Amino acid sequence: MSGIKTRTITDTEYYRLKEEARRAEDARRRAKAEEEAKKRLENDLKLAKIYNQGLENRIKDVSDSLKIAEKDASDARKKIIDTIRDTNKKLEEQAKSFDKELENLGAQTKRKLEETNRHFESLIQDESRKINDLRNQTARDIANVRGEIQDLAQKVGNPGALIDAGQDYFDMANELVKKLADSRHEMFCPGRMSEVLEKINDAKRHIDIARGNPADASNAISYGEEAFEAAHDLYQEVAAQEALWKNKLCSALKSLDIAQSEIEARELLSLVGPDGKARDFDTNEWSNGGLATLKKQVGTLKEILSTKDRATKLGFNDLDGIIALADEVCNDAEDIRTGAYMAITNSQERIGLAEDLKNELQARAGMSSVITEGYEGDDFRAANVIHLKNGTTGFEVIITLKPTADCGKCGYTAETSIVNPGRNGNDPQIFEKTLKEVMKDYGLAGDNPIPDATQDQRNEMVDWNDRNAKTVSVVSSNPQISTSVSDIDARV
Repeated sequence: MSGIKTRTITDTEYYRLKEEARRAEDARRRAKAEEEAKKRLENDLKLAKIYNQGLENRIKDVSDSLKIAEKDASDARKKIIDTIRDTNKKLEEQAKSFDKELENLGAQTKRKLEETNRHFESLIQDESRKINDLRNQTARDIANVRGEIQDLAQKVGNPGALIDAGQDYFDMANELVKKLADSRHEMFCPGRMSEVLEKINDAKRHIDIARGNPADASNAISYGEEAFEAAHDLYQEVAAQEALWKNKLCSALKSLDIAQSEIEARELLSLVGPDGKARDFDTNEWSNGGLATLKKQVGTLKEILSTKDRATKLGFNDLDGIIALADEVCNDAEDIRTGAYMAITNSQERIGLAEDLKNELQARAGMSSVITEGYEGDDFRAANVIHLKNGTTGFEVIITLKPTADCGKCGYTAETSIVNPGRNGNDPQIFEKTLKEVMKDYGLAGDNPIPDATQDQRNEMVDWNDRNAKTVSVVSSNPQISTSVSDIDARV
């Protein structure tokens, strides 16, 4: 029968409309959005550099402490100091090299954002390689220093020299640990500080034992060496992780800048009407606020990354999660744009269909009086309504063309209800047969019987042109994105 009939577009038509939606983006608006994204990226790179001042200050503090300690230092301690100083120098060079790369990247405003993305990835890979090279080099340096200090102590031929060397190692290990007090060592290297402190305590115990029993002097220097190497390794590893964290932060900020650019580029769609004139449509309106929701979520994440106390609580997994979320936002912005475009074209198609159905049914079903046809209320996103009446018999029907969306594909459902069966008992059956034929001609299929509306439904339907829209053709943003953003927001 003919109560409800539906139409959903084919895959071919869907991809055609998707390509048309892409072309409907205004080129000037996209260029402006991308230019704004590049400006934001330049500012964000400066912000990332400020966040890493903790590392720079720590290296400076260690260097200042070394100058003081070096004045009256033993030969062994001077060699240990030289090792730390050399490590600091390499860390400084590494940080400056990366900051210079970031500055150059931010200055290249003509670079496309996609190329920027690839450049960030190469920077992170290059930084990781440099960190590994530094680890290997300093490990060799420490091994060489250990041999030199052992030789110095043994040449003296006095157990006290071994004990003093152990004390030098112990003191410098303590100095490094103190400088890590305000770092995020527990985030980057969980549990490592406890291990270092345990080795330092062991070194202290064996040094104290050796002071009373010189026969234990070899243990004093051996445990001192282990304590220093553990502290030095942690000191260097924390610096390496902080550098990588800054890389990830930059990548996260960049991803959000691109996501915001994608949203802003799609806020308006330009469609050419039958008269050949272009008309702008507000994507946000046709997505039921979907784009505004996405933009707000990007803003929430940018606010977190732009607030030092909050940003520094984020670990690598959090930053990777933000990068992944930014990618989801880009995809969702595209889906919303496509969905809005289809909703707009669907609305235009439905109003044309309503006019055609009205004319066909008036001619073929003897509907001598047509009250009106149009949208519910004045909302162009709303369902289209056809109100037909036979002035002779009183037979009256309402056909509502409701927009639908199935897996991103737009369509519509035609729901027919009898408002008044009329004085001729055959009118409903005759109309139903004609309606089925007409609907089939227009690609609508279905065999549900036409329901006879209740009195309340009749009263409501008669006033359909004054009521608010009950069904609007819109798409919404992915709710999972909002949930993920809220989770991150709550944690920090």
